[in-house]
Amino acid sequence: MARGILRAFGLNESQLQKANDAWLDAPGTAGIGAGLALTLRQYEQLSALAMRKGKSLGAFLSDEFGKSIETLLREASVRETRRFGTQCFELQIGDVQGFIAFPTAPAADGSKPWVWYAPSYWHGYPNERMDWLFSRLLAKGFAVCGTNVGDSFGSPQSRKIYSSFYAYVVKEYGLSAKVSLLPQSRGGLMWYNWAVENPGKVACIGGIYPVCDLTSYPGLAATAAAYGMTEAALAAQLAQHNPVDRLAPLAHAKVPIMHLHGDQDEVVPLEKNSGTLIQRYRALGGPGELVVIPGKGHAELPEFFESEKLLEFLLRNGK
Repeated sequence: MARGILRAFGLNESQLQKANDAWLDAPGTAGIGAGLALTLRQYEQLSALAMRKGKSLGAFLSDEFGKSIETLLREASVRETRRFGTQCFELQIGDVQGFIAFPTAPAADGSKPWVWYAPSYWHGYPNERMDWLFSRLLAKGFAVCGTNVGDSFGSPQSRKIYSSFYAYVVKEYGLSAKVSLLPQSRGGLMWYNWAVENPGKVACIGGIYPVCDLTSYPGLAATAAAYGMTEAALAAQLAQHNPVDRLAPLAHAKVPIMHLHGDQDEVVPLEKNSGTLIQRYRALGGPGELVVIPGKGHAELPEFFESEKLLEFLLRNGK
């Protein structure tokens, strides 16, 4: 696109970017050479198949080629951006949206550790409060990822989305088979419900005032709506969906857990959430640590987001 000419007509940078995006998405503006060398037998087989579908061979191949291109674009659409001061790929993997921010320096041992944050995309999270922690992890060779599951409260469907994203980034980008999970607030329901079903894929869990008991927050009614269940049905199956009731797989795998939680948290109360989870986890033989932040509530403060203890925990256990 002739940006210089359009600029001469008075278009500003925002207008130029919109014009460029429209040009890039205009149909029929790029051709792909797709020469195929077929054997005579292959030609005859494809001709017969096209005839059965009521098409000429050329029309049949053109249609099938178009379907293949659409499938490929739908399966892995990648847009390069920047997050946390580093190169980032915004991924669209079929119906799954996520991102991977690449390390600013390689890991000293050549590994490819990664931290997976939740909730991502909800209200713009992760926000700038995570810059301090993420920049230090990125400098130590960690990638940072996030996946959009909406306001799902750890629903069964969201767990499937997480598993799809996990499989894709591990295969396509060579990330470690074990990931460090970083739940903030409602992200606790998201990560624990996925983690207990995938304990062998979890290196550690470092939480910032995470929700651990869905009856405490957001309550049965809101959770049931997100799960597509009745409140009565969720209550009957609570042990299958409530993190504090399903910790045994993680404890058996000895997955290290650390939570930061304020003792004045009125949104996600300490004792009903991190307090109960860590207590039960230790009783099951799991390595759990609770760091209580005195006098602090459910707020985005340096005590939570610039924690040397949390950073050291992730660096120590994440590789």
